[in-house]
Amino acid sequence: MKPINLTFPEGRTKAVTLSYDDGKVSDREMITIMNKYGLKGTFNISYGTLGKKGKHLDYLPAEEVGELYQGHEVACHTYDHETLTRLPKHEMIAEILKNREGLEKLVDYPIRGFAYPMGVFNEEVKKILTVCGIEYARTTMHTQRYDLPRDLLEWSATCHHQDGLLEKTDAFLARNRPSVLDLFYVWGHSYEFVENNNWELFTSFCQKVSGKQEIWFATNIEIVDYLAAFQRLIFSADSSFVINPSMTDISLLVDGSRQIIAKAGGKTRLD
Repeated sequence: MKPINLTFPEGRTKAVTLSYDDGKVSDREMITIMNKYGLKGTFNISYGTLGKKGKHLDYLPAEEVGELYQGHEVACHTYDHETLTRLPKHEMIAEILKNREGLEKLVDYPIRGFAYPMGVFNEEVKKILTVCGIEYARTTMHTQRYDLPRDLLEWSATCHHQDGLLEKTDAFLARNRPSVLDLFYVWGHSYEFVENNNWELFTSFCQKVSGKQEIWFATNIEIVDYLAAFQRLIFSADSSFVINPSMTDISLLVDGSRQIIAKAGGKTRLD
């Protein structure tokens, strides 16, 4: 039986994804920098706060959301940035679904991602997220590693951008393990770059990773969907062919040297 390994799209072995919270006006500068260098990210927003004055910076107006975040992913906090563990179940559900409904009217696609406000959650919250159509949720914990997620409802980033970002970037770029898929996941709040007057940190990070052929730049949900599509592949017993029932092309490394794409909605020979 031939060895078959998943790779990221186009045979890439590394991925970079970002996750930034709260939808403050400083997201404008962040997205300008990201778009310049070809990075993609996920922005977790509370619909009920849009257009309001904020503690650090003001929140973006609702009418700006659809256009500003094009090419990126809009995901959920809670509607009013409530900590879910403090609420009765029916209010948890309302906070999640009201937020989804409001944001979906702005971006015109289903919102399936979530970031826990204040990083607080428990097993009951995870169950309710699933009931409300949420497929993954980011914590505020850091792994200090470049691993793929083990539990999508308890997905922790590699690091916050204030936690040795450039050093971790250099270590990520230096890794050369073709048998392993590496994911560098950075989170934070864009207003922190304003407060600390250090947009150059974010720009330097983007410059370091930009244009690297081995890196897939993806949103959180793109990674979730890609991994899910791989799990849906149907292989023959002798691994001579594969059927891909999903809508996503999947890149496979066969026999350690042949890059083969399992085409979406079709059958692909592997021999």
